Amino acid sequence: MTWKICWFAWTGEMLNASFGYGALTARNFDGRRFEIACGANEPEPEMMRPLIRVSLFDATSENDFTLLEENGEYFVNFADRTGTYREFLRMLSPEDELHSDLVTGDVTANFFALMKEVSERWNDQMKVQVLHTEPGDRIVGNCRKPEKMKRIVERIVSGGQTGADRAALDFAIEHGLKHGGWCPKGRRAEDGRIPGRYELKETQATSYVQRTEWNVRDSDGTVIFTVMTRLTGGSKKTANLARKHRKPCLHLSAGETGDPVEELRAFIESNGIKVLNVAGSRASKEPAVGNFVMDVLSQVLVGK
Repeated sequence: MTWKICWFAWTGEMLNASFGYGALTARNFDGRRFEIACGANEPEPEMMRPLIRVSLFDATSENDFTLLEENGEYFVNFADRTGTYREFLRMLSPEDELHSDLVTGDVTANFFALMKEVSERWNDQMKVQVLHTEPGDRIVGNCRKPEKMKRIVERIVSGGQTGADRAALDFAIEHGLKHGGWCPKGRRAEDGRIPGRYELKETQATSYVQRTEWNVRDSDGTVIFTVMTRLTGGSKKTANLARKHRKPCLHLSAGETGDPVEELRAFIESNGIKVLNVAGSRASKEPAVGNFVMDVLSQVLVGK
């Protein structure tokens, strides 16, 4: 049914990515190249429904990765080869522990987040094309369920930092929600310049404090996502600024909040929030926070 990963061998040379029948050369999360031998038994792409295509490119090359669905199962096509989504994850990183937060929940959102991380690690640019959507459809786990979009929030804003901020912006872009917000002068973030695909306005200062305050000030309410139970650093500052401006603020902790989905839904509805400011931990501090944001926003804003 699918191509099989028969073997892989690490190579230290920086080769141009090449894909051919029987073997392919690719890169894992660390940017190291490896070769994979493939069998000829692969699904017929024309029988599958393409969901989303992500293109990673630089000045010299471009590679397309397409997520497909057939009878509730998910596959990835790239370089004219098609394999299961799980095999694609194992190819990028043989470390099994990577998979747990990428194979549950919204598969399309997980695939988007995965390819975004790959593009950043490879220093590639990324473009995304949604290939198939139906009104009220959402991909959940390993099946497709009819659910109606709930546009209870009209716009998502954030400061563009890695982690919670970017996950919220990526979610908005993927689901067709308006997005924006303030970012520091020079589009400053911990990983360099914030990519231009995020529609953010620059403040007059390079410090993070001004953009944090302006996003709190200009939104109807703020939700702060963290993995740890206690607010620290910039997240704590965000909560203090919300109190200063008398704006609603909610802290959701992956490690402590019992039902973050219901808490966020109630927070939005009870405060009449149309412009939601999303803040929280950066990726270097809490690598898992991005998936936490994606999962909760998907269930609140796209789910039942």
